[in-house]
Amino acid sequence: AKINDIDFIDLDKIINGEYNYDVDGNGEISMLDLVKMKKQILGYETQYAQTADVNKDGTVDSLDLVTMIKYLLEN
Repeated sequence: AKINDIDFIDLDKIINGEYNYDVDGNGEISMLDLVKMKKQILGYETQYAQTADVNKDGTVDSLDLVTMIKYLLEN
């Protein structure tokens, strides 16, 4: 969600499970997915451009990273 040009994480979507956190598509959600997302953000790996965009806002960025970290800490 965006308010006054500030991006916010939509916690309802996290709670309702609307995000897909399996970045590498191996069927498991782990720290490896977080590493792949970070590499995608830094430009080291580009094959995860669609799957690393867990909040589906069209950009792989720090909001996706924070969303993934929150998910991993809670599960």
